[in-house]
Formats: sequence, C-alpha cells, structure tokens
Amino acid sequence: MWAVVPLEFYRGANVYERVTAAYLSWSPRTVVAFSAVLFAIIATIDFLIPAISLDFLYVIPIVFAGGFLSRFQILILSAGSSVIRELFAPAPMDSSRPVRAIFTFGAFIASGLFVCELSRNRRLGVEYIRGLEEQVALRKEAQEQLAVLIDTSPAAILILDEAGKVLLANESAGHMLGFCGGKLIGERIHSYLPAIETVPVGEGRRSLRSNLECRGHRRNGAVFLAQVWFSTYLTASGPRIAAIVLDASEGLRDREGAGLESLMRTSRVLVGAVS
Repeated sequence: MWAVVPLEFYRGANVYERVTAAYLSWSPRTVVAFSAVLFAIIATIDFLIPAISLDFLYVIPIVFAGGFLSRFQILILSAGSSVIRELFAPAPMDSSRPVRAIFTFGAFIASGLFVCELSRNRRLGVEYIRGLEEQVALRKEAQEQLAVLIDTSPAAILILDEAGKVLLANESAGHMLGFCGGKLIGERIHSYLPAIETVPVGEGRRSLRSNLECRGHRRNGAVFLAQVWFSTYLTASGPRIAAIVLDASEGLRDREGAGLESLMRTSRVLVGAVS
C-alpha cells in the first residue's frame, strides 16, 4: 500500500520538497498511465519524424514513473525504451549501434533507479517522522492523563531531588503540609517529613521501594502521623524520590477510639461478672 504524503507536512518547506510531496501523493496507477501515454506520444513522434532524434525524451517517462515502479519494472521499461529508441533512431545501422544501445540502456536504468531510490528514501523518512509524531502524541496523552491522576489524587504526591527539595507536588500535598498555591515547590521536605532524610539515595545506588510511618509537621507546627510509600530512581538530572503520603492521624484516632470502646465493654463484662 502506497503511503500518501500530506502537503501540510511540508508547509513552509522549499519548492523542491513541495513538488516531491505532491508527486508522492499521486495515485500509482495515475502516474504509470500518464507515463505510458507520454511514452507512446514520444515514440509516435519519433516514428513519424525520422529526421529528428528524440533520444533524450525517452528518459522522461522512465524518470516520471520510477518513483512508483520496482527495480525489475524499471529494468524492463529501460530495455524497451532502448530498443524502441534504436529502431526509430535516424542513425544508420552499423557496428556501433549495439554499443550505443547498451549505453542508452545504462543511462535509462540509472535514471529510473535514481528516482526510485529517492522516492523510497523520502517515503521511509515520512513514515519515520509520522511514527515519531504518533509516539509524541501518545506520550503527551499519557503525560496529560498522569497529570490529571496526580492533581486529582486525595493522597499527597511528591517528587524530590537528592537533597530533599520538592520538584513536584500536587494540591493534596500542599493542603496536608499547610501550603497553598504551589508554594511547596522548592521547599526542603526534611523540615516537614524528617524520616525521608534517612532514605538512601545517590548515584550508583539501586532503586529502592518501601514504606514507613513517621511524624509529620505542618507549616503551622501541627503534628500528624504520616504513612509514606516511596521509591527512588535515577534520571539524567540526578537521583529522584517519588513519595505518596497519607495523613494517618484520623485512622489512628479511630483505632484508639475503637480500642478504648472495646476495653470499656470488656471492663463492664468483668465488673458484671464480679458483681
């Protein structure tokens, strides 16, 4: 299946590239049919006017159709053009005619193969660029989906550098630590989650995935229980820490309240039994 080259791809390009794009966007059948008609016209004129040699014109159909023909088809077309050209040539039949035919055949097939390779390389280049554009679009879509997931997550999500500086933080992280309006970015997280400072990170270290519970500090000085899931990884800019933080204070209070209520029920049962 032939690739169709969009002219929009060459918007702002030079004239040669635009003409090439338009040529490759044509239907193969149309190009081959037009080349056949052109070849027939040249051969007819060469036959009707034997006094004039149209040698150089026979290469035009070969060059025009070369971008849509296989190497074998170009070989056959070049051989046929060489034979017809020699039959209609005004030069007398002598011993030099086979040599001339061989040189003519070589010129025809070289021109056709040259156009064939140029067209093939252009199609490969366009397909490669189209593939890159599709990959970029897919990556952009994935990044947008990831950004939505991070921004709408109820858990605090942080990206830290080796020194603990916040490079990325979602809105939940700002609310948890008492920041607003993205002011958390650029802060050192060790002042608010001191346990993260103990995470081993650095050049040459293997990736680490683990979780921990620690005491967290909000910007206003309030203390809360933090559950942290983190992983370390390497980038071209240096080591990074990705952390997901949950405020476990509510859960701890609920567990303590449930434990106290269970203890009270057990006490009442024991008191009743003693009574």
